Amino acid sequence: MKKTADFNQKPTLIFIHGMRGNHHGLVDLARYMRNEYNVLVPDIPGSGDRAELKNKTNDGYADWLHQYIAAQKFTQKPIIIGHSMGSILASNFIRKYPNDIDQRVIYLSPILRDRKAKKRSIRLYRFAKFNLSIIPPFLAYAIERSKLLSYIISHILVSDKTKQKYIDQLHYRYSGRFSSHKSFIADMKISMCETTWLTDKKNTLVVFGKLDTMTPYQYAQNRCKKYNIKFKLVEDAGHLLNYERPAEVAKIMSDFLAENR
Repeated sequence: MKKTADFNQKPTLIFIHGMRGNHHGLVDLARYMRNEYNVLVPDIPGSGDRAELKNKTNDGYADWLHQYIAAQKFTQKPIIIGHSMGSILASNFIRKYPNDIDQRVIYLSPILRDRKAKKRSIRLYRFAKFNLSIIPPFLAYAIERSKLLSYIISHILVSDKTKQKYIDQLHYRYSGRFSSHKSFIADMKISMCETTWLTDKKNTLVVFGKLDTMTPYQYAQNRCKKYNIKFKLVEDAGHLLNYERPAEVAKIMSDFLAENR
């Protein structure tokens, strides 16, 4: 990647997307941020056009992101922004490579679970994995990539029904672009069995939709208080606030970054 003088002077944001997604899911947010920042939205390994990891675990993803950042040869440490499962990946990367990035970190709709919710989600993961394992892999892969699954996920996670058609169209076009059935199962395990790791060692912002069905916002807010993390609630938005309220979310992020230079 060729660097210009302007690129080297501006801080860089690296967005990490979630399960079944790719960079297209965060493009709306990236557009609002690109005037003030260099914005990178890579596909995670096994998604979009990026090759799959041999070790598709939290640890493997952390190593990939470490190598990705090193390859860019930044003159300033980048700022990490994770959405949904991307927040899990980003937080575990920070645990392993805390010095690779800026002190400022942003999580959008992070997945946070108490013990009871985590046990329930693990049981659901095992149920889904078992049912997918008893059908031929090619058929399981077709189901995992299907418009039907995109429709179901979209209608569970979207709260603003005035944007349902727009989000459905994006999901039909871009979601499900992953490399294999094995890749899907690996990401499903992370998304359903892990949680976003929070720490007070970074200057962190969490942006959360009040209608998020993945995690009750009250629980997320209390977790943030424990670690002295700034918490911003977006009204009338759910887990997919990157689609539902991109301008508002971008403003929240921009304000946080400007106030904490």
